[in-house]
Amino acid sequence: MALHTRFRFPKRVLTLPRPPLWLVPRGAPAIVAGRIGPRPVRVPLALLVGILLVIFASRVARLPTLNMEKDEAWSTWITLGSVQQTLDWVGYDWPVGFFLQLHAWRALTGITPFGLRILIVLTMLVGAALVFRLARRLFGVQAGLLAMLAFGAFGYILFISTIVRGYMLNVALFVLALLLAKRYFDRPHWRRALWVALTFAAMIYVHTTAVFAIGMVGLYTLIAYPGLRMWIARWILPGLVTAILCAPEIANRLYVYGVKRDIVDRFFPYAPPGERLANHYLDYFGQQPALWAALFLIAALLIVERFRIERRVVALAVWMLMPVALMPITANIDAFNARHLAWVMVGFALWIGWGLAQLPRAAKIGMAVVLAALMFDHIPLNERYETVPRIPFVTSFSTLQHEWRNGDAIVRDLDCRGCPPIDMEEWDYFTRAYFPNGLTFIDAAQAAVSADSPVAYRRVWYVAYEGNEAPDALAAVANGRAVSREFGEESFFWRLYEAPPDPLGVLFENGMRFHGAEILNDANLSLVWREGDTVRLRLWWSADAPVALDYSVGAYSWSDERGGVMSQVDGPPMLLNGPPETSRWQPGQMYIEERELELPYPLATGAYGIRLAVYQWWDGVRIPAPGTDENTMLRLGNVWVKAW
Repeated sequence: MALHTRFRFPKRVLTLPRPPLWLVPRGAPAIVAGRIGPRPVRVPLALLVGILLVIFASRVARLPTLNMEKDEAWSTWITLGSVQQTLDWVGYDWPVGFFLQLHAWRALTGITPFGLRILIVLTMLVGAALVFRLARRLFGVQAGLLAMLAFGAFGYILFISTIVRGYMLNVALFVLALLLAKRYFDRPHWRRALWVALTFAAMIYVHTTAVFAIGMVGLYTLIAYPGLRMWIARWILPGLVTAILCAPEIANRLYVYGVKRDIVDRFFPYAPPGERLANHYLDYFGQQPALWAALFLIAALLIVERFRIERRVVALAVWMLMPVALMPITANIDAFNARHLAWVMVGFALWIGWGLAQLPRAAKIGMAVVLAALMFDHIPLNERYETVPRIPFVTSFSTLQHEWRNGDAIVRDLDCRGCPPIDMEEWDYFTRAYFPNGLTFIDAAQAAVSADSPVAYRRVWYVAYEGNEAPDALAAVANGRAVSREFGEESFFWRLYEAPPDPLGVLFENGMRFHGAEILNDANLSLVWREGDTVRLRLWWSADAPVALDYSVGAYSWSDERGGVMSQVDGPPMLLNGPPETSRWQPGQMYIEERELELPYPLATGAYGIRLAVYQWWDGVRIPAPGTDENTMLRLGNVWVKAW
């Protein structure tokens, strides 16, 4: 008789990891999708990437012409040393977290304003993705997409996502903390509690005002999850770990409150509490408060009508009203402003996304387009209470970078009563960023030209507050030079004063004196041209005495092999700094004109002459001068043309 033995194996449940939704094929069974029950809504990856690209483009398009706040320049300037030096140089009112991040980014990408701001834009993209995750978890996929668009379109989010400061980082960390806290409350575990605590600590070490955002996370969980005793028990571990990690930083910052109160009293204009609260909310929405109010009310009607009053509605309402409760606490320590309470806008984004997701499909698409368009609204990216005007270093140095030549010098005339101060660290930072090899700074005395000394600096850039120039400094720079270029704003106005190539010059018989020429190409001396290229000429003139009549000037490209003149440009002097009629020229005044002379096409490789003539426009008779050739022309030089 055979012996049979039955083995019984314990039953095991096979749990498959849940793949990303976009990797699950349509119609896949529940076991493949890693789900039980109704199949969740899939999110097309291309749609998410497209929204993030719109957010990215709306920021990057502004960066080349966006000037920096004084604090942005200082924040970057203190990271130009070693890590230890950066830690030593951090200001009294900031922790070290953001500056360590900026130091690492600067070491990777350089210190140009554009490169530094890309860090903040990328932080914004992370924050937007986290807003999507949070809204999707709370209200669904469509609400997540609309909330992400609303978050990216807020006027003040546009501001903090392009400023080189730590505010955007803290907003992103706040959303992450709320996601982690919700995950922890749904399935408590000590590891999840530690992740919440570490995120809270990171927020504190970016900026101490994050304590208010941390309080909002705690308040949200109190409203969203019933049971006070359970709530207290859940927060004991993350609260204790956060307190231990942040105790040194909080202790170091306690004395800041008195200093901040003094700043508020000295620099912030008084406004009644109601007006200040209204302005605070208006700051969130930029220049389109009516449109945002309409979006908010539409969302409110849809939420209340469909969901009535429930915990999520109450939690979001409290979230959006937090500035009302925090104003008495924060108004006197320079913390009641949109940058320190920017996390409130996440609540508005969730509310608007949740409400608009209840609309019909066509209406939802229309609202998404409106929110995307708002990101490109041409609003001024500044704050209501910026106490120090932005000096246009970015736009001015970008222009100067293209115009600067070796041998140039800068005279700064910026000491005037009542003018906005420009700190030396700003000059130092922007010089390093745009001119790694340095700039030459001189005083007005060094720029002066006298009869018994040669011109030390032919080209002098004179920067001043327009209308507040020191007469002595301006006279020293302008004597013997002429203005050839102007740009900038009233508070930071640049003029290029140039001395002529030939101070003595050549006197024509009609009284016009020619002081030489420069052959230019995009403000740089050119070495070679192509067939059909344009040669830019800069010509220098003066008059020893009043010129009786009006004369014309001709510039010519010349080839002996091709029979003389190949191309020409004729007409009255095309002056940058004076009248074209020579009869109106003032003796002793230096004049500059520029002409563009097109080379013929085709041409053979070789050197071609550039010549000049002064003539009577009414009969074409040329005016003689010492050095003119048999055609009564002055030889200005040659251009080398390379042809195939």
